[in-house]
Formats: sequence, C-alpha cells, structure tokens
Amino acid sequence: MEVSRLPRVFEFNGLRLSDPNPDLPIDAVKGVLGLQYPEISNAEFKKSETSEAIVYTIKANYGQKG
Repeated sequence: MEVSRLPRVFEFNGLRLSDPNPDLPIDAVKGVLGLQYPEISNAEFKKSETSEAIVYTIKANYGQKG
C-alpha cells in the first residue's frame, strides 16, 4: 500500500499560490508567503479539503488605526 499526501494550495485575493515547501508548518508558510505579500503575515488561514488538494483560503486581517 502506498500512502501519499494531498498537495496544499493557498488561495489569496483571487490568486492560487503554490506551496513553497510541503514540509513547512503553516506558520512558516505564512512567513515565506508574507515576503511577497505582506498582508499574509497577519492573515487568517482557513483549511478545507477536496479530493485533489488541501486548500487554505487566506483572509487578510486589516486593522483600523486610532
């Protein structure tokens, strides 16, 4: 029996981002993707699964000043 893990896909602002490294935990992925998209550094990751992939929908947390 062969065990394989589903690929992870990250969706952010209508973009589908590939997994920078399947062995990284989600907090580390936040750091890597946050280099290119700074809003991701403080974003919320919501996980869902399909038969083809594990999908993380990234929702940026925009704060208010004042």
